[in-house]
Parts: sequence; C-alpha cells; structure tokens
Amino acid sequence: RYDGQINYAQFYERPYDTQDPNGPLKRDGTVVIFFKAYEDVLPDPFMDKMICQFRKTEDEVRENCGLPSVSTPYPGCWNHQRRGRRLRRTANTTQVYPDMNHPWTSVNMTHAKLHSADHPKDFDFDKFIEEQIAMGGGNGNWTLDHPWLDPERHLIDYEHVPWHAYQFLVNVRTEYYFRVRTSQTVPPCQTGRDGNHYRVMKDPLRLHPRQVAEVERLLAERIAPVGTRNACNRDTAGVPMQGVKGGPAVRVARPIQKYTFHAKMTFCECKDWPSKWPEDREWCKIGATNDIGDFERYYERPYNYDNGEKLTINRAPMSDPTRLG
Repeated sequence: RYDGQINYAQFYERPYDTQDPNGPLKRDGTVVIFFKAYEDVLPDPFMDKMICQFRKTEDEVRENCGLPSVSTPYPGCWNHQRRGRRLRRTANTTQVYPDMNHPWTSVNMTHAKLHSADHPKDFDFDKFIEEQIAMGGGNGNWTLDHPWLDPERHLIDYEHVPWHAYQFLVNVRTEYYFRVRTSQTVPPCQTGRDGNHYRVMKDPLRLHPRQVAEVERLLAERIAPVGTRNACNRDTAGVPMQGVKGGPAVRVARPIQKYTFHAKMTFCECKDWPSKWPEDREWCKIGATNDIGDFERYYERPYNYDNGEKLTINRAPMSDPTRLG
C-alpha cells in the first residue's frame, strides 16, 4: 500500500546492564511516517535535502573503498564525479523540477555542509507550528511561491532549507496516529516488560516519484563501509524488486504479522484532542452531518487529502439488514 516509511526512535529507561532481568524497564518509542509516491505533487524540499546528505555519505564510503562515484546525478545535489580516488566536483545542472515543467535550468553553485541546529530549552513549539502553517506547503501541498522553492534562494544540496530534527513530523501535517505495542523491528526483536510503543501517523507523506526512486536506489546499491563486515561490497538484506520508476530497488519490509490483543492498538484522533493543523480540523468535520458518521472518515476519506482510492461502504440505513453483508 505504501512505498516506504520514516522512523523516529526514542529509547528511555534503558538499563545499564542489559543482562540483568531485574533491571529498570526497557521502553522504546517509535514514531512511524509512511510515504507514498504521487505524480501530481512537487518534491518535498526537506526530503531532497536529506537525499543530498545520503548521497554525500554514499560517495565518501565509495571513495574510501576506491570505487568511482555513482554516475547518475540527482537534481539539486552536488554531483560527485570520481574515477578511482581522485575527486572531481561539478555542478548538477539538471532541472530541479523537470517533471513539473519548471523553468529552472540550474541551481546556485553555493555549497555548504549540513548543520544541526540545537534548539534552546525554551523553544516555543506552538509558535513554530504557527509559522509553518503561515508558510504553507507540507505533505504534497508545496507551491512554487513557497520560500523553500524560491529560485533566487535555491542553494546546492538544498542548504536554503532549514534543518529541523522533526521536520518530517511537521511536513506530514497531522497530529493523529495509531498507537500499538509490539516488539522491536530489529534483532533481537525483544519486547522488554512494556514492549515497544509505536505511533503510526494517520496520513502518509506524499512524495514525488523521483524522491522515492532515489531512496530505493540508495538502499539497493548500499556499500558496506570500511571496517565493517562485508566491507566495500554490496550490503543489503532486501529482496530485489522493481522500483516506482523501474530503477533498482529492494524490498526491506517485514512480512505482515498477525494482530493479538497484547498489542493494545488505539487510534488517537479528533475525539481525544483538537489538532493544531487546519487540515486535521477539517478532516474532523467529515461525517458530522450524515447517518454514517465516523465511518466516512475512517473508511471513505481516511486522509486529510483526497487520495483517489476511497473504499465505498454500504450507505443503507442502520436498520437495513444489508449493512451486515
């Protein structure tokens, strides 16, 4: 159903001695944002910023292994071109938004390193959200007049896009999520006494197909760094598959697991608290004036946007026995 996912992991109450069964509770928290390719949206500029950093790390690994740079450029990223160990950098003049017929032909030559901004303890998150709402954009709603898409300020590697550790959570534009308790997704897949708490955001992040294709390529062509097992060789646990644009890709998703009552799944939504996002508040109004109520929100219009894949439900009156069919 989705093309991939972004995970934010948090570890708390971790025992110093993991072998001590009587130690403190081992609690893990993971926030999951699914993403999906849509042809009718502009690329998410923050995802492009992250892709440029992934490509930079990829080239550093390949250089340490004596391998040439990846030959395929990515719009807006610094284009590393090496044959052997000699590094030659050139500007990538590929159109940043070719699939949307955008008139830009090149990007600014300025190149800088990604820097992580440390937010002060008194950081006003509510004000930050208000600023994001005022700017617009987010989750497939990007427009060419957004500050991050301004051609006069466009820097190589998307350095004009501010760094924020939780920007993907902001860009998905919803506060509501499904909560479930289950095991960790990586070996040893332990649960601890209180399990791993997952919060899966209600809406997927809408990305341009070229972004999903590049993430697929990065996973499929991953090279193990020097000093690790299988160093300087292809190293992925994924199963080969065809990517969204026909390029290299690997399937890294776990098989679907059966649901048990131990998972304690809960949907946290409109009835629990009012969202700061106007998209959420509009979604909460759906079904308020008809006889099927929440069913329309849950099944026919589950996202804050129209995904064109509505599940039609039986709209017969509640007293009609066909509703059970």
